[in-house]
Amino acid sequence: VSWRKPPSNVYILNIDGNIRMLTQSAATGGLIRDEHGSWLAGLLCKIGSANSLHAELWD
Repeated sequence: VSWRKPPSNVYILNIDGNIRMLTQSAATGGLIRDEHGSWLAGLLCKIGSANSLHAELWD
């Protein structure tokens, strides 16, 4: 997996979900980068009890 530079004045949003199998607790998060790859903003959301499909779809 690699990062490709977007056109000028374009932002890239990357999101993903995850789950802790032992506790079935899930979260989702993401980040926004500019055309230079600089981090602009991020987010994290605990979504409670879920399976891996729900964690990915929450994105």
